[in-house]
Amino acid sequence: MVIGENIRNIRLKKGITQSDLANLSGIRLNQISKIERGESDPKSSTIIKIAKALECDMNSIFFDEKNMNESEKIKFVIKKIEEFEKRDQIIIMEIIENFRIKNLIKKIERLKNSENIMNILGEENIDKKEKEKIKSGEKLKMEYELEKKLN
Repeated sequence: MVIGENIRNIRLKKGITQSDLANLSGIRLNQISKIERGESDPKSSTIIKIAKALECDMNSIFFDEKNMNESEKIKFVIKKIEEFEKRDQIIIMEIIENFRIKNLIKKIERLKNSENIMNILGEENIDKKEKEKIKSGEKLKMEYELEKKLN
């Protein structure tokens, strides 16, 4: 289990014994041992306590950065989110939606800047690739406006 291995590796790098980790985190020593051996699938609250005790971020516990690509990390996180309470899932979805909208707005702002440049320089002075980017931006803008109306 990646989580247990990562906890063990972080703990050893910091020179902390399992007993020390148990005391720092408030988790029983035998539970720490089971987690590190991969014999126990810890709850998210347990992992949070361990991360605080080890003074590390959650990513270093969840992911074996060397062996996971971005797609695998996303799938793993989604699987963990499915275990959260419904209320927490809704909050996470709202955060993701806000980021998505923020990125759409940035793309639209870039489009507006491109349109302004096109108007200033004149269409004949812009190469074919740049025109395609502008056209794809116009399509994105239309999709965003349609989505706004539907919601």
